[in-house]
Amino acid sequence: MREGKSNNLERLKDLRRVTSFVVDGNIVGFENDAKMLLGKLLEDEPRRYVVSIFGMRSLGKTTLAKNLYHNIDVLNKFKCRAWVCVSQDYKTEDLLRRIVKSFEVKINGMELEKMSGEDLERCLYKSLQGCLYLAVIDDVWQKEAWESLKRAFSDDNNGSRVIIITRIKEVAERSDERIHVHKLRFLRPDESWNLLCENAFRKSNANEELEKLGRETVEKCSGLPLAIIVLGGLLSTEKPQEWRSIHDHFWQHLRNDSIHIPSLLTLSFNDMPYQLKLCFLYLGIFPEDFKFFIEKAIRLLVAEGFIREDDDRVMEEVAKNHLDELINRSLVQIENICRGRVETCRIHDLL
Repeated sequence: MREGKSNNLERLKDLRRVTSFVVDGNIVGFENDAKMLLGKLLEDEPRRYVVSIFGMRSLGKTTLAKNLYHNIDVLNKFKCRAWVCVSQDYKTEDLLRRIVKSFEVKINGMELEKMSGEDLERCLYKSLQGCLYLAVIDDVWQKEAWESLKRAFSDDNNGSRVIIITRIKEVAERSDERIHVHKLRFLRPDESWNLLCENAFRKSNANEELEKLGRETVEKCSGLPLAIIVLGGLLSTEKPQEWRSIHDHFWQHLRNDSIHIPSLLTLSFNDMPYQLKLCFLYLGIFPEDFKFFIEKAIRLLVAEGFIREDDDRVMEEVAKNHLDELINRSLVQIENICRGRVETCRIHDLL
């Protein structure tokens, strides 16, 4: 580990500790999209219908949906809410169980695990009858996924909504008879720069030289929010004089005049101290799209021996600082905050 880099990170932890507890729900560039989709969720149409958000991976579909899901007007209208990730390999029974849990339907855990698919459908249908609900079905790859679930979602003409998030146009357009399709676009250059500033500079300002380097570099992210956020997380840990080397590295790894995201992730990973790399790799034990509790991750890292002893801090605090640093580098995404502290996180499936 580079000693200078290690000391620099320690100083940054104190300066930026508060940023670890900010909800990861930035929608720079998608303000109009969020406003329009919010209107669709809240409009007076009584029939249940699907709002589908689609676009290529790393565009920010889930982040946009998360912003809607936690909107205060949505919280006030939809007292019953659930969020479930489907992914490519799924079992309908497992999805139904997770939806039941997400809606917080009160059923004994042992009984829930023993229920058949038909029992789960009936249970969910009965629990949603008369409820005004919002369900988010994330990372859908086949239109049959929603087909296999929708019988369990009652339609009581009370304005309930379902959001489907997918990368596939056909899934977005043909999942339901009543559907509003929203295609997510790439960020414009000015939006890309604003997003980089929020992640790279936090609340400070760029000088003229840094702005020139930053604008040239972010241009090669081709308007992909995930690439810009990871780049910003990397630049936020670097001294200004080190930005030039990152800029030059970009130019060496361009494909079709844009940065290849795995190359950016490699650069960000290689920049990390050894102990931080171990922690990040270990988080790979969690399945794709899995939300993990920070406290559980801390205990696992300590128990598995990935945390060095520190004269000034207990190992749990060291592990917490490592996870905070991964969040600050935008390699780990915050999912939920409770009482001002990060409660659950996930890793983007591309990472």
